[in-house]
Amino acid sequence: MKKNESRFFLLMILAMSLWAGSWVSAKMIASEINPGLIVFWRFLITFVSFLPFLLFKIKKITSPDRRSLAFSLGASLFICLYNILFLLGLKGSLAGKGGVMVTTLNPLITYLLSSFLFRQKIMGDQKTGLFLGLTGGLLLMEPWKWETGALVQSHNLLFLGCAFCWSVLTLMSQQAQKKMHPLWFNSILYGFGTLLMAFFLPREWIDLSLKIPTVGWVNIIYLALFAGTIGAGVYFLAASRLGASKASTMTFLIPVLALLLGRIILGERAEWNTLAGGALSITAVLIINDKIRIPRFQTSD
Repeated sequence: MKKNESRFFLLMILAMSLWAGSWVSAKMIASEINPGLIVFWRFLITFVSFLPFLLFKIKKITSPDRRSLAFSLGASLFICLYNILFLLGLKGSLAGKGGVMVTTLNPLITYLLSSFLFRQKIMGDQKTGLFLGLTGGLLLMEPWKWETGALVQSHNLLFLGCAFCWSVLTLMSQQAQKKMHPLWFNSILYGFGTLLMAFFLPREWIDLSLKIPTVGWVNIIYLALFAGTIGAGVYFLAASRLGASKASTMTFLIPVLALLLGRIILGERAEWNTLAGGALSITAVLIINDKIRIPRFQTSD
């Protein structure tokens, strides 16, 4: 590995660590602060952090067209839904488990949605990958723990909703950024997201904001700036030098790091099905993306 390339790998590991840390950070405040209030302040801080970069570049980058703008506004809706489900799920579950479940199921759901919407055929190895992924997802959903009438209240279902929302967000962002600079996209994403969340704030939101303890603000700022602005900035910088293929593979560090940080900071213990389901889902995505090839055994005629 070249010296410059190893430097960007280290930056990529930093970005993955910041993103994995968001699960632990959010877990620490999910039960203490109104979820809508957390998302509102997180989006507002992230939006404000992007503004100086946008204003500095605004004369050098093309303004978004109507199609890109429409996809950006749609993406804002789904990032709002994702964050609300993310926080509600963490109220009743472990940060490490949520980090494994959402980050491993998300690429599988994205692949299925993309195949359905764009009518792409699923080939042999990809079918094997999907089978492994669905098996891993089933283990993560823990159907043996479901009680009659309690499925809707399950945090597992909330995490599944997170993965679905992020998958739709991924597809919309791809369409939006075909003719739109990332600075425009992120500014619109978080700016419009802030406006959407403002409609769902509790009436006493100002008083509630003033009552947020210091540790609460520290975690909100971490989610907004470190996991959001800095994490994304470092990721896209490193990805531009390493290539999309290597960058996408590095995202599989997130579930591992989420489990590790959950253990170190929160004292969480990973259950067998979380480890097994996560491993199967990661293997599935690697197979689907041709990172692992299944050997073919030929018989003599």
